[in-house]
Amino acid sequence: MGLFGTFQLRTLLALLLCCWAVLPRPAAAYFNGNPNQLDFRDPTPGNLPNYVKATLEEAYGELGFTLNYLPMPRQRSLVEANKGNIAGELARIPEINDAYPNLRRVDFPLYAFNVVLVADRRRCGICAFEQIENVAHVNGVQIIEDFLARQPRQRPVATMESIKQLTTLLENNRVEAILMTDFEFQQTDLAQQRHYIRVPLERALAYHYLNKKHADLIPRLERKLLSMHDSGRIEELLEQNNVSLPNSSPPLEQQPVLRLIADNWDTLTSGDGSGLYWDLMRRIFGPVAEELELNASSFRRANLSLAERRYDVMLAAYDHLQPEGTIVSETHFDYDQPVYIIANSKDTIKDIQAGKLELPICHTQGYSYEEFLPDGMLYYAASGSLDCFALLDLGRVAAVIDYRRRIPEWLESSHAEMKLHDGLPLQLVFQDTPLGRQLRDHYEATMRQLVQSGEIKDIYNAEQLRKANLMPKP
Repeated sequence: MGLFGTFQLRTLLALLLCCWAVLPRPAAAYFNGNPNQLDFRDPTPGNLPNYVKATLEEAYGELGFTLNYLPMPRQRSLVEANKGNIAGELARIPEINDAYPNLRRVDFPLYAFNVVLVADRRRCGICAFEQIENVAHVNGVQIIEDFLARQPRQRPVATMESIKQLTTLLENNRVEAILMTDFEFQQTDLAQQRHYIRVPLERALAYHYLNKKHADLIPRLERKLLSMHDSGRIEELLEQNNVSLPNSSPPLEQQPVLRLIADNWDTLTSGDGSGLYWDLMRRIFGPVAEELELNASSFRRANLSLAERRYDVMLAAYDHLQPEGTIVSETHFDYDQPVYIIANSKDTIKDIQAGKLELPICHTQGYSYEEFLPDGMLYYAASGSLDCFALLDLGRVAAVIDYRRRIPEWLESSHAEMKLHDGLPLQLVFQDTPLGRQLRDHYEATMRQLVQSGEIKDIYNAEQLRKANLMPKP
């Protein structure tokens, strides 16, 4: 080849390279050049995504493949997976096949999950979806979009790009409720705030998907995942990543006897079986038990008796403060009264706020208040309110934590006080056993039906319903 021919060839190659540089094409990260590496969207961090990644990495690893994760929006990843620019989707619901025909399902359910409505129970009570006027959700969640499309009444819907944006919208009262999966809810700060209720709307299964060009891997991957399940490896990975899957309880059968215990609360749970709360419990559990055994005791004894499994249900507990081995209802049945710190002087209140007390703060046995006060405070648990106030009068404790209505007459005109927290939702506590979960599910369904139908008015008067944030919407 002559000098002129060599020059022409070099010029042609240079022009081709320039043209290739300016042509639109998918991101270079999609083309890793490694036939044994598969690219997927990097999911939002959390226990459940960690379990999915660990499971698939182990399964693919046995087949000789490694997984690589690329940052991209949830909706865009479906488009790229359908085009074959990434290998597929880590976990999606079966309905995506309709809109993305190039994706093939690996026929092994990775997990079950619930779509839940999350709202502030102070605003909407039991927060039934039918009563919610507007909602928001993260863009690109197919199961939520399908759920909303099936509703007979359409309502304003806002879409956000992240869970953080979604929860901020709710906390700022910009929307009445938000929709997400139960696993996403558990990763938010809302899960630790008692005023927010989580209402299950729909249950679904999630599967792994591959683009059709990787379809030859599917039978081998299915066999490997099934083998991991049969060997108990899937269960190990769930436990290692602290993932608890929702379970469907079988129908509750008639019980010979159900045992319920509560703190002795005056006209609410009296020792003789009378009281507003006992009336509600008879309405809910009476039809499924030949006998209801109702016992009123101190809160401490009620906690201990439940922990010892001597009772099936305990009334009037705060979520996150129940005994180990128990579960708490999602739906509340009342709201507690505000709780106060009562001291002999304003200076003591200031010392409490600054965390500088030398003497302990007294409260009734069984309760815990550390989450509401500065670290390092000393506490003394007495058998009852009167004991605490007597110790305060003697100067043996710095302050008392209690309801304002329990302040004795001798302190009425001379005390200083500070509200520790507003009223909190009161919930039922059940044993974390098959029967306990059945009782919880029965309570949830029956309590919500009583409120939605208006039958709750047969038990609670208008003022009691207002206090409990259970007033049915018209």
